[in-house]
Amino acid sequence: MGYSFATAVHPTAVIADGVTLGEGSMVCARVVVNTGSTIGRHTILNTAATIDHHNHIGDFVHIAPGVHTGGEVQVGHGTLVGIGAIIMPQCHVGQNCRVGAGALIHRHLADNLTAVGLPAQPR
Repeated sequence: MGYSFATAVHPTAVIADGVTLGEGSMVCARVVVNTGSTIGRHTILNTAATIDHHNHIGDFVHIAPGVHTGGEVQVGHGTLVGIGAIIMPQCHVGQNCRVGAGALIHRHLADNLTAVGLPAQPR
């Protein structure tokens, strides 16, 4: 339709060289995004989240406050990662998933699942 959307980055966020931020995304206070990462369109990286190196965060994702990802993590389109969750290095979280608050993702999570707990178990 010809619309364009601003990408908003809080001044306290740290965005490394080589990071791609998609149109319409929001990077909140104290977020850190490390080198080689790609953040999709209309994605929220909420307060104090850390996105390690070479992550691929899809479109329309919400990374809640205090989430931490290891290196080479992938998060699929439309996924919500709850407050304080941790995604271990090289893990993939599928599309349209819901990761519960405080969950530990230590293996791949297929599309359309909810995972909660420590370690996280699909429900």
